[in-house]
Amino acid sequence: MNNNTEKIKMKVCSSCKQEKTLDEFGKRKTNKDGLDYLCKVCKRAEWQKNKDLEKHREQQRIYRLNNQEKIKEYNKQYSKKYKKTENGKLARKMYKHNRRSRDKDLIYTLSKEYWEESLNFFNNSCAYCGKKSNRLQHEHVVPSSKGGHYTKQNIVPACKECNLSKLDNDLFEWYVNYSKYDKKKLEKILKWTNIKFESQTQQLALL
Repeated sequence: MNNNTEKIKMKVCSSCKQEKTLDEFGKRKTNKDGLDYLCKVCKRAEWQKNKDLEKHREQQRIYRLNNQEKIKEYNKQYSKKYKKTENGKLARKMYKHNRRSRDKDLIYTLSKEYWEESLNFFNNSCAYCGKKSNRLQHEHVVPSSKGGHYTKQNIVPACKECNLSKLDNDLFEWYVNYSKYDKKKLEKILKWTNIKFESQTQQLALL
């Protein structure tokens, strides 16, 4: 073997990850080695894929232009069906709360994930009476009329009866006199909301 024979240099294609000879790569001046990242085979495949994608997008654009009324009616029907689903009802409920909080310059960061965390924490039951329901309402521990934000820590699940009973009342003044008062449930609410009860002054202190 001739020791002066140059070794064939190789390069790995960034797409197929195969090691190939340099003549299997196209030129690209902007790269340090002057060669493309992709081998010629992968380059052609990528070009064809983009070409097919552009063709598909053009077909979609033409379809939308020619079927505007049909698409509009479909979206309308889909929206009606979605509003009747649990996710749709929750989305509308959260939108209303967000709008009210925004109008009052309050913070509104409660998300679907945070609400699910709250439901899990209270075992899908009313935080005040323990009643299980698939229609638990978003209850402000600190009422929005008193500066209570629509946030994870200030919202607990409540049945319609408890929510209507509490209204804009102070948590401690209302709950300790409520017919369904439960000390353990109150402690759980305080743990979730991170609220401290100062027994002497009976005031809420958001930590």
